[in-house]
Amino acid sequence: MSISNIKISKKISSDIEKAAPTEPVQVNTLGLTVESESWESDWDSEWEYACGHRNQTFADMREQEWLNFNIFAAELQFRCEDNGFDFDYYLIPLEKEGEKPVNRIDWKDRTSGSIDERSVKQRLRSNRGNYGIVACGTLEPSDESISNKEFERRVTFGFIVLDRDETGEYKLPQEKVAELVRRFKTFTVKSDSGDLYLYVGVTVPVLRHVFKRCGSENPSLTYEGACVGRLCFSNQYVVGAGSYIPATDQMRIYECQDKTSGFYHSESYARIRVVTKADIDSMPLTLKTDGTPSSDEYAKGKVSAVDLTLANESDPDTIVNASGLTVEEVRAQVPELDNLLSGPWASATSKLRYKTPIRFVMDEKTAYLLKNNGFSIEQAWVILRKYRRSMRMFRVHYLNRLLSQVYGSSA
Repeated sequence: MSISNIKISKKISSDIEKAAPTEPVQVNTLGLTVESESWESDWDSEWEYACGHRNQTFADMREQEWLNFNIFAAELQFRCEDNGFDFDYYLIPLEKEGEKPVNRIDWKDRTSGSIDERSVKQRLRSNRGNYGIVACGTLEPSDESISNKEFERRVTFGFIVLDRDETGEYKLPQEKVAELVRRFKTFTVKSDSGDLYLYVGVTVPVLRHVFKRCGSENPSLTYEGACVGRLCFSNQYVVGAGSYIPATDQMRIYECQDKTSGFYHSESYARIRVVTKADIDSMPLTLKTDGTPSSDEYAKGKVSAVDLTLANESDPDTIVNASGLTVEEVRAQVPELDNLLSGPWASATSKLRYKTPIRFVMDEKTAYLLKNNGFSIEQAWVILRKYRRSMRMFRVHYLNRLLSQVYGSSA
């Protein structure tokens, strides 16, 4: 599921994105057949098992879809290991017949919010609930001890989502969908509403390329000015294969009943593609506007989302939010924020040091809580530097980019 601290014991002959092996014959939702070479013999028995649902109960089908996902995730993991890369993702519990995390679960806190593979299988088998797969890509290392060179050897899950409209038709013209599916030829899942989820591997250089090009790690797919899908590459999750969300909207039931069953199932069996910068450039993404600074501009200090003069004049001990409350008064009312402001290694659920590499996520969560509790971007700058004090907080480009993303969003 999640691999960490992989030792590189041999010289890497080529980049991971150039090392993607051939895919098996696959069939997608459009009825297209893509010819390619067969798998190695090691995978033959798993492949045969993964392809059929004959004579299966509903619980069997759910478990089968979970197995399908596991087969291809494991193959990508082995491919990463063979090329000296660290493949990383995690799983979270979702509501029964729903897509929201279970109550009291902070899915961005990997320590308390994630579950293991055995738990997922039990949830599906006993109909206790669904599960989600988290795309945990980040632009910066979560630990100061990790060098950028080492960090760029990380691969995470990403998802290319193609939406359908209320009539069950793709929002993107069918020929464009076919073109995109042919290009990527990757493991694909169809959702409860018939949307397509193309599973891909994402390297750090590619994620940074997406941000530089679009001003976001999770840009929308657009066609003729309309949103037709999205990329989920960073701090996003999707509902996993084998999950079930029954249709309750009568219009959706009547108009889309031939397109969806409420069951998240494998639609295209193929090895998971590790996307390249050329793949990103081929997609109709929402590009950053002329007024949106690029990550390079932030990193070079040419643009600042924060009024540094105002921030430097602020005293963290006398800061009050829009409601006139001090930091300590807000901490007393918001336990998650109180935990996070206990130190650079604190999480939303614990003031103690934790070991999982999600420090950037905790920094981001702290910034969102400060924003949502009435603190300005300059006040957040000062508070983060005092309470989550670390070397990274004094890297202007890191903190500037973090706060510009948080305060520039509607979340």
